[in-house]
Amino acid sequence: MAPTASNTFNLRSILEKEKLSGTNFIDWYRNLRIVLKQEKKEYVLELPYPDDLPENATATQKREYEKHTNDAVDVSCLMLATMSSELQKQYENADAHNMIEVLRGMFENQARSERYNISKSLFACRLAENGSVSPHVIKMIGYIENLEKLGAALHPDLATDVILQSLPASYEPFILNFQMNSLEKTLAELHGMLKTAEASIKKSGPSQVNLVQKDSKKRKRKTKAKATDQISSTKPKPAAAPKPKPAGSDPCFHCKKPGHWKRNCKLYLEELKKKGGDTSSSDVAYALSAVSRYQSNPGEAHWGANKNILKYLRRTMGMFLVYGGEEELVVNGYTDASFQTDKDDSRSQSGYVFCLNGGAVSWKSSKQDTVADSTTEAEYLAASEAAKEAVWIRKFVSELGVVPSASSPMNLYCDNSGAIAQAKEPRAHQKNKHVLRRYHLIRDIVARGDVKICKVHTDSNIADPLTKPLSQPKHEAHMRYMGIRYLHD
Repeated sequence: MAPTASNTFNLRSILEKEKLSGTNFIDWYRNLRIVLKQEKKEYVLELPYPDDLPENATATQKREYEKHTNDAVDVSCLMLATMSSELQKQYENADAHNMIEVLRGMFENQARSERYNISKSLFACRLAENGSVSPHVIKMIGYIENLEKLGAALHPDLATDVILQSLPASYEPFILNFQMNSLEKTLAELHGMLKTAEASIKKSGPSQVNLVQKDSKKRKRKTKAKATDQISSTKPKPAAAPKPKPAGSDPCFHCKKPGHWKRNCKLYLEELKKKGGDTSSSDVAYALSAVSRYQSNPGEAHWGANKNILKYLRRTMGMFLVYGGEEELVVNGYTDASFQTDKDDSRSQSGYVFCLNGGAVSWKSSKQDTVADSTTEAEYLAASEAAKEAVWIRKFVSELGVVPSASSPMNLYCDNSGAIAQAKEPRAHQKNKHVLRRYHLIRDIVARGDVKICKVHTDSNIADPLTKPLSQPKHEAHMRYMGIRYLHD
């Protein structure tokens, strides 16, 4: 019996730490049920106080009545002992069942109203531009902790998203990096990261994009001024060129009727259908040349390949690439590999895609030259080929002179942690001595800062369709991330 009494005392101590005052009713009620469940007296809260027994009651009924009344007294005293003095005076003569019913009705409505006010304040929080981020985040963490005390705890990911959504536009690079790297941080760690980001934002000053735009506008104004001076010195200023008219006011070049262009002319389109004709498409040219070799004696596999080509043309007839309209051009790369897809020669399939503002500009899907003996090695070989392509794209974009951020490393996303570790590790290991030396070039590329290889979740790697067949919803989702859209979208 001694251990049981000790356990009971230890459990009752959780009620003595914080007495019921009103705002903590949910925590107090939960702790009370834990204690009563251990003492096997939880039924007292659910069942009303028993009525007096009749004179002809059986011995069993008398024992049950005595046990219930004794337990009810114990629970009532325990509840009163863990309340504030004001509540003790109010419920001094009430039994446990009636007491808990009244407290539920009183404090649960109050807690509901308090949860509403706190959640309203939490979701309305917005940090002003150039405002201090530390007090803002501390205030939001306080709201989140208060909701947890009131029984409405937010999921850690949702709490993080709420804080990130309250930040101004200057924190968008930090938010993008946080999401792309799938960081899992506590609210305290997020607070520290935001303080570091705030110091970096204040130190960097105005963005390079704005500076480039301002300079270009000044140069344009100067050029126009010089041209005007030269014209005025020789001949009078000509009249302003007329603005281009909308399509509805010009006649069609084919039917000479106003209201549409030639490409939308029904008569022109009908004539094209009647004439017919052949054309070539670069994306199916190789496949057509391969199956055309077997026209004289095609097999079942060749008919299947022809059907796939025709289905591809039918499904992609109304599709095109869409690029975002952001002011700054951002290129991100994705690489993936499928281990030993070809069972005949045991070679793996590599694929990479580079997207400019959400639209694909460079992609490749091919079988690897060498045999990889592990998934990590296959991913490493694919990442090496993608890194070389990233260097070329980075130099090409930087020479255009329109991208201020071209000096920063290009992000290359890979979903294999082992391949990322090998790319960042400059030393040679016993396990990868058989890998051809040319594939280790990725280590030099990463070391000199041309490419930054990052981790991405497998489901978020948009290079997956280039290496393996996927389910239709996932395949279409990756297509949209590559910038491929249907005409009706």
